Amino acid sequence: MDDTYTKLKHRAIDLLSRREHGESELFDKLLKKAPKEDGVSEVVQRVVSEMVALEYVSDFRFARSSIRSKALQGNGPLKIRQALKLKRVPEEVISSAFDELEIDWFENVVALRERKFGLEAVQDIKLKAKQQRFLQYRGYSFDHIQFAMDARDEFLEE
Repeated sequence: MDDTYTKLKHRAIDLLSRREHGESELFDKLLKKAPKEDGVSEVVQRVVSEMVALEYVSDFRFARSSIRSKALQGNGPLKIRQALKLKRVPEEVISSAFDELEIDWFENVVALRERKFGLEAVQDIKLKAKQQRFLQYRGYSFDHIQFAMDARDEFLEE
């Protein structure tokens, strides 16, 4: 088991050197690569616990990094929050990371709509619905979407 522990520890450090990982995500990745033997999940948990103790792994840093990265890709807070929940990041950690970053989601949704469709007012109901569905799919709330659909007048005044 000491050999397995050493290999998993090296694998963990290799994974963490590439990007941030959450505790659960790291555990899953290490378990997937671990040899199929009795007690291996305890060894994986020991490795993850050591990485946490050394502060190589932090759910908060992972959440903050994910939010920043996905927001830059045009994703909204609802989609990002759901992705973090699927990675088993605790809700209070997700909320703290969102609060710390203070991203202007209204500005982001307007920029996304402008990039994808332009800011012209939409008279065709089908086209308007298409734009709204796209923004909803990207994880923006109804308030964000409504703001983006009405944003033309405000941005043309500037």
